[in-house]
Amino acid sequence: MIEKENLTLDQIYNADETSLFNRMMPSKILASKEEASALGYKKSKDQVSLLVCANASGIDKLLLLLIGKSKNPRSFKNINVNSLQMKYRNQRSVWMNSEIFEKWFHDDFVPHVKQHLAQLNLSPNVVLPIDNAPCHLDEEMPTSGEIRAIFLPTNVTSLIQPMDQGVIEAMKRHYKKKLMTHILECEENLYEALKKNVKDVIYTIAQAISKSSYDPKIMPQNNCSKEERG
Repeated sequence: MIEKENLTLDQIYNADETSLFNRMMPSKILASKEEASALGYKKSKDQVSLLVCANASGIDKLLLLLIGKSKNPRSFKNINVNSLQMKYRNQRSVWMNSEIFEKWFHDDFVPHVKQHLAQLNLSPNVVLPIDNAPCHLDEEMPTSGEIRAIFLPTNVTSLIQPMDQGVIEAMKRHYKKKLMTHILECEENLYEALKKNVKDVIYTIAQAISKSSYDPKIMPQNNCSKEERG
């Protein structure tokens, strides 16, 4: 298809979702020499979902789409949501669904790639390979003129899904490193350190993707405070 339609790497994109347990501590820790064993703790299962998308050349990286539970997070009060450098949607289970995906495709993806390819003097002939998850509208694939989504073959996500070849994993590793650094900076106040609201998570993710070469932007560093962190 690439050869037949004479597509360049700038015209081939990939998008994939992933969950992020945004307050989960590492599964293993070291005990100090004064302790017989490491203290136990209950793992946090709080999570958000992320949609990651970029083209094959690597020069065009769309803003991440973050899916949380709350429709209007209290931490967004008195701030310009557009300045967060990340799209936000809400869904009760924080998972991607067909409504969110279709809206993202038509309202975010299509206008973005049209503008990007116009700057490169390329035709807006774009292919977006995605896996065949039910949330990706398997009955009617989204299209907009020459911009279209296509399914990857069944059961090959771990083998050939581009975003699963280290991009998402690197982002998560850098996020966990940022989280642990934040906790250490808070010293003994672990409870306060883990009270991260949606805005905090967005800032930390933005810092993580800047380290994983997904995005060059670095968001402001958050520190421990008594601000509301639901």
